[in-house]
Amino acid sequence: MRHLNIITLAAAAVLALASCQEKYITYSGPSYIAFPDTLSICPVQQNGVPFDLVVASTNTSDHDRTFGVEVVASKSNAIYGHHYRLESQTVVIPAGERTANIRVIGNYDNVAADDSLSVTLSLVSAEDENWELYGQQTRILLKKICPFDIHNFEGWCRVTSSFWLQYSSSLDYSRLVKAEVVDDHTVVIKDFLMDDFDITMTFDNSDIINPVITMGDEQIIGDTRVPFNYIYGDGYIRAYEAPIDWSIDICGRFAITYMTLYVKNVGTIGTYVNIIEWLTDEEVAELQ
Repeated sequence: MRHLNIITLAAAAVLALASCQEKYITYSGPSYIAFPDTLSICPVQQNGVPFDLVVASTNTSDHDRTFGVEVVASKSNAIYGHHYRLESQTVVIPAGERTANIRVIGNYDNVAADDSLSVTLSLVSAEDENWELYGQQTRILLKKICPFDIHNFEGWCRVTSSFWLQYSSSLDYSRLVKAEVVDDHTVVIKDFLMDDFDITMTFDNSDIINPVITMGDEQIIGDTRVPFNYIYGDGYIRAYEAPIDWSIDICGRFAITYMTLYVKNVGTIGTYVNIIEWLTDEEVAELQ
């Protein structure tokens, strides 16, 4: 205990000495104006909410600073006025401020979910600003954000799993099953991997650019007799989320999940990827 107290006192002394000697450094060199990010994602939403792109300066000024915003056509494939527009083609950093926003507004109806569209913007100024060490340009990716509705994820869906790729004797690794809505963000997928064993999944679209789907706590999803023809342990196959990012495509109505399967008191079976595709009645009719 005495040894521990000595270490604690020594650490406190070092921290006290550091705080006494601390000096606050302020930047007083030339003024650099730049885009803090060289790559951004602009969510193109149905409600037309604009995306704010930050322009920053290392110093303040005693007067407003106005910069032109130009589209670099040679580095852009998004069409101005069709896929997107700028609220203004100038940006003003007010006197005494270090930042300002360029507002980019995507055209929801003209951007497809699978489009790969981008625009590169450049800052121009008549003032004697220093640009050499910082970025005058930035690239913006336009990403369509479909509104989330839990009812788009009910009804028929096709589950394709690498589990059945390993344990099925047939060449069909997919199952045609149905999802039922539980609440505004949760569904139950009936007979997910095996008959009579359902799985509950929850959607989280709080981050509209990167929505996620999760299964939460571990769940029982099968009977050991189905793939192995034998009762191992208590006879049940359990699943939990593997430490790999699950993804959900709201526009495309499909998800990719990774699960680790195991038998209690026996051992791990393996980690498997599952692709879940929600289908229309017409798509189901074509499969049957």
